[in-house]
Amino acid sequence: MLVTKGANVSCNDTRGESIHNVALRLNRIEVLHYLNERNKPATSSLPQSLTETQLHDAAQNDNVAELQQLLSSKNNNVNAKNILGATSLHIAASK
Repeated sequence: MLVTKGANVSCNDTRGESIHNVALRLNRIEVLHYLNERNKPATSSLPQSLTETQLHDAAQNDNVAELQQLLSSKNNNVNAKNILGATSLHIAASK
């Protein structure tokens, strides 16, 4: 309903988190599917918060379904590093 009234699904909050990252962190799969269906997810090769990409967040949260969805997109850099130099694979392997 908010989106149909013009809410911006591409904006970030004051911490740099996108709507997509918040939904991912809170495991709101239905919101993630809605955003992806509308073709509005932020490109996850760019940091969506101060240190992490969407791939980093999905790996950190053990969200296999979201990892698969992100990896199926051609807009993702699987070798993107966070501020500590870790890729999403580093994070997944450390769990």
